[in-house]
Amino acid sequence: MPLIRVCSKKDFVNGRFLVNIENKEIAVFEIKGKYHAISNTCLHMGGPLVEGEMDEEGFVACPWHKYRFDPKTGKSPGGSPDAVETYDVTVKGDDIFLLTEPKTERSFEFEEFTPIKWETPSSQKAPDDWKCLICKDEYKGKLPPKVCSKCMAPWELIKLKEEASAFFTEEDLKVPTYNIEEKHTVEYLKKSLENKEFSERRLKFWRSLAEQPPIDVLVISGSAHPQHIVSGFVAPEIIKRVKETNPKLNVEWVDLVKYKIEHNWACYSLADDWCRFPCNNMEDDMVKLYPKIIRAKSIMVCTPINWEGMNSRLKVFLDRLTNIQDIPLKVGGIDCAGKPVGVFVNGHEDGAYKVAWDVFVHFQNMGYVLAPFGIWYNLSSLSTNTNEDLNSIRKNELAISRMHKVIDNVIEFMKLKVNEQLKLQPEGEKLRKVNYVAM
Repeated sequence: MPLIRVCSKKDFVNGRFLVNIENKEIAVFEIKGKYHAISNTCLHMGGPLVEGEMDEEGFVACPWHKYRFDPKTGKSPGGSPDAVETYDVTVKGDDIFLLTEPKTERSFEFEEFTPIKWETPSSQKAPDDWKCLICKDEYKGKLPPKVCSKCMAPWELIKLKEEASAFFTEEDLKVPTYNIEEKHTVEYLKKSLENKEFSERRLKFWRSLAEQPPIDVLVISGSAHPQHIVSGFVAPEIIKRVKETNPKLNVEWVDLVKYKIEHNWACYSLADDWCRFPCNNMEDDMVKLYPKIIRAKSIMVCTPINWEGMNSRLKVFLDRLTNIQDIPLKVGGIDCAGKPVGVFVNGHEDGAYKVAWDVFVHFQNMGYVLAPFGIWYNLSSLSTNTNEDLNSIRKNELAISRMHKVIDNVIEFMKLKVNEQLKLQPEGEKLRKVNYVAM
């Protein structure tokens, strides 16, 4: 097979060079004086590996979604079978030559597409013990129930106890589970498993829903400053008010500054093919937050005003909720529809209602309803600093009184259970099966 000259050593920029031969892109890397060539096309979504950063372990990370490959071998880290093609490189003087046929083949077996064993249980001759792979509940009989009574898992996911043990660690078995009520989310996960789109780690996500206690009020705050009014007063005051007026309600606070949340990978699609729920990115803390969002019966969002916009941490978090809109693409319904949201805004700048509406639009696209009189805002004096703001609002009876009314409105609206009373039909950008024309 003939060698083809592709470049000179002096053509390399930042230790790399892109070759295009017969519409086939090949990334050539110079590493410690040696040259290596791999396919430039990432396995995940075709990102350009030649533009990726090299990490401390010597892997090049795709600039789109950070999937990593070894430029020397084309392989992914951690013993994964996933790999891109590699090509033989020959150096003659200052010239670089390649063989155009790959030395090793592409291997596409990402963990998220590894199917679980999906099969109808076999009837036992005598009653036996069965264990649900989702909620860990146990059943006895010749066959398991058609549907798990706690987590709604189908009987394909209820295995013989001995077989199920391989799916759990000792620590897994110690974590309690709770009844899942979110039927649309469960139906979406079930269909994905039936279609062999989710791997065992996606199965674990379903389990995380069962391990998440139901939440009556989920408070989400976006401030990065512990002394800012949002984190230093608003969020704690919401929790205090709910506990005083409705002590039986379960309240949780998600302080976003305490979580690692990466930017949206932008796997957008008008069909449920690339963008999925839960997110393709299972490596950051959003995997901990999705169960809370799904299981919460109401949400109260707090943000400062930054340049007449919401806090940047909150924006990144809300962008990562896009995939929840994918649930109705498969099942025609979404559990968030009809649940109330309230928005609390504070800052030194104008534009509080604009910020509140920007926040709400994200939730509107998932079917949430803004509680009547569900927006609170407070604008601080331009002449004071953050610490002075905090002391000032603690003495501001009018601002606190108005805040309590908004909190109470969200709670009262939640008690109406609008999401259970109405047959709501999701509609939005991601449901329109049309071709767009740029005007």
